[in-house]
Amino acid sequence: MQLVLDPSYGMFEQVSGSRLVWFRKGSMADAAEFRLVGIIVGLAIFNGVLLDVSFPRALYKKLLGLPVGLTDLIELDPDLGRGLLRVLEYGHDDMEDTFCLDFTAQYTEFGENKTIELIPGGADIEVGQGNKR
Repeated sequence: MQLVLDPSYGMFEQVSGSRLVWFRKGSMADAAEFRLVGIIVGLAIFNGVLLDVSFPRALYKKLLGLPVGLTDLIELDPDLGRGLLRVLEYGHDDMEDTFCLDFTAQYTEFGENKTIELIPGGADIEVGQGNKR
């Protein structure tokens, strides 16, 4: 089981700010492999076998069909969550000039920088007071 959860295997990664395990962006694994990991983790829990893995509460909430929110993001990735919280709490009209944000997210996948739009046309829309939520 440790091999599958090892970051070098490519299915999961350990988030540096929280040391929790989350799904690797751009993983080459298919849904059947993730389902198999879920079955193995479920069997371990059912049989009382301890696994050296820490998933965030958000994962269990999603499995139970419960909503996840900003507190779950802060638990998983404290730096990202606190940054988003600062943007949400910012109350001045100069938001576009202060943060210079658009509706995209950047990440690194196998050494290559990637950008995805969070909403259609997000690269062309600045984050401001009227649309930040």
